[in-house]
Amino acid sequence: MSTYRKILTFLPEVRAPGHKQTLKKRLLWTFTILLLFLFLAAIPLYGVESTQAEYFKTLELLLGAKIGKLLTLGIGPIVTGSIVLQLLKGAGVVKFDLSTEDGKFIYNGTLKLMVMAFIILESIVYVSFGAVSAAKPELFWVVSLQMALGGFIVLFMDEIVKKWGFGSGVSLFIAAGIGQAVFLKLFSPFTQAGTLGWGFGGSEPTVGKFFAGLYYLSVGEPQTFFTAVVGPVGITVMLFFLIVFFQSVNVEIPLSFGRVRGQSIRWPLNFFYSGVIPVILISALGANLKLWSRLLQNIAEKADSSAFVRFI
Repeated sequence: MSTYRKILTFLPEVRAPGHKQTLKKRLLWTFTILLLFLFLAAIPLYGVESTQAEYFKTLELLLGAKIGKLLTLGIGPIVTGSIVLQLLKGAGVVKFDLSTEDGKFIYNGTLKLMVMAFIILESIVYVSFGAVSAAKPELFWVVSLQMALGGFIVLFMDEIVKKWGFGSGVSLFIAAGIGQAVFLKLFSPFTQAGTLGWGFGGSEPTVGKFFAGLYYLSVGEPQTFFTAVVGPVGITVMLFFLIVFFQSVNVEIPLSFGRVRGQSIRWPLNFFYSGVIPVILISALGANLKLWSRLLQNIAEKADSSAFVRFI
């Protein structure tokens, strides 16, 4: 294990601050990383011919990914590495003594090593089965390297948020992706075709519900306005407040002490303990199964076509 520990010491990492950070500096680091994430998520990959963005639409929201952009992988490799390592640890295949500093170092180093491996592997798989298709065969590795670069950037931005900012970078990137999607669905002035919609020189309803609602009212379609705009927005707002309400509900459990008669307390427990983490983990696991199944399907189709050509 000493040799393996020496290998882990060579892994790159973000240096922790030498002194306690002020609230202002932590907020500044978190906000800077958030802006950098949104900026990188808008940079398209060079040499890409087509993408299957619609196929991974839900996955984009849950994993903070942008198919066809520099951050195509999002936090997928980080989540996948965590799932695999937790499964191996729970099954007893690998053992870590997390009560010691050395055990924590080996665990975190192993996790980072697995995440790096998944970044490289998923970059190749994405391009291999056509989730992000290279324009030319010779650009295969160029596209894969760009995706891997984006994955490594996300990994280290997550470390920066953990050590220099607030909370976890993974949670921040998920919130940023969902928040951006909600904002665009409400206020985007563009149509599905990518052109400016009603009120901006166009004559079609926009993706954003606000401008789409104005369009339906202007053409005299109040029924469509209520079914396509008011209904979805109202249900979304209602669900948001319901979730916030139930997350704040506590159930008080009465506790008594056997050794001290007459003494009792009430212990508050959250009504909801589950969050979105199980959904994200299952989605990441399902996404990896889809990736490998599509890759195997492409290999099988190529093998069948080659056999058919030889037969002819």
